[in-house]
Amino acid sequence: MVRTLQPNGCDHNAAQVISAANATPSVAGTKRGIVPKRRFQKGTFVKRGDNWVGMWRVDTLQPDGTTKREQRSKTFIGLSERAARAALQPILDAVNAANQATPPVPKTSDTVAKAVAEWREHAAVTLKPSSRRSAESHLRRHILPLLGECPLADLTVKRMQTFTTTLASGKRTAKTIENVLLTLSSILGSARKWGYKVPEVALSDLSLPRKVKAKPRCYSADEMARVVSSAEECVQSSRENGRHR
Repeated sequence: MVRTLQPNGCDHNAAQVISAANATPSVAGTKRGIVPKRRFQKGTFVKRGDNWVGMWRVDTLQPDGTTKREQRSKTFIGLSERAARAALQPILDAVNAANQATPPVPKTSDTVAKAVAEWREHAAVTLKPSSRRSAESHLRRHILPLLGECPLADLTVKRMQTFTTTLASGKRTAKTIENVLLTLSSILGSARKWGYKVPEVALSDLSLPRKVKAKPRCYSADEMARVVSSAEECVQSSRENGRHR
């Protein structure tokens, strides 16, 4: 953002000014009444002549109770752009602290899907075919649909528990859920070794569904009689076939 500064919009003695309140105010950019949400400021720099000028905005309370937003500027005489930006930083820090403004969280491209792609390229080839097929099934049916776009840094205990609970809400056995989590844990472990920032979450940190043992089948008397009868018929048929040989 580049603006043309008026002669009275620069403070030529600002090299010795530390307080943002003492910087030169500019009428340009002033707003009255309801002030928009205070955003984190990084400052704007323009070059005027041979000097760099840094600009920022402050909100000042007026006697009538309204808020006036002013653009202020500071001229850095004889400094390079890099040095001027460094000199302006303490003022920006003070303004952002007073406004309780926090820097925006940068979007990350280090997602679960990205880690899976690298795992497939570098680690999956070392697995046995059966293990690879099992892992690919977990990825295709469970992991990628639910976590593919999730940033690796967001895989906290809470996020992993939500994933586990979602798996448990479907018709999946406790053993299947455990195997899916083990596949995901192996992939995340590889990603961590490769330099990705991934929170460490153990299976013991999660509430897993209970494993229900299958009840043994008990046959009734009629069913047992039919089994015995069928077995006797098979034996009798085998004996008769043996006589005709």
